[in-house]
Amino acid sequence: PKKKQLKVTWKKQTTQTTGYQIQLATNSEFTKNKKLITVSNDKTSRLIEDLKSGKTYYIKVRTYKVKNGNNYYSSWSKYTTKKTK
Repeated sequence: PKKKQLKVTWKKQTTQTTGYQIQLATNSEFTKNKKLITVSNDKTSRLIEDLKSGKTYYIKVRTYKVKNGNNYYSSWSKYTTKKTK
């Protein structure tokens, strides 16, 4: 990734998944500068742009399934940290 970007990757879930949600923030409680990104099921990575340079971001991922018009979510993964250039 270039300056002010992060690349987030995860393992593909093969069953009961419509897509993924990525949440990132600048603190581990996910209360400051948080962002939620939805990604389709055929992806296993996402480049996130327009972030602050030199900042540490906390990132977690979960899957979701749409069934009969309702969204069902898995629990969030443990968070990981990445620092932008």
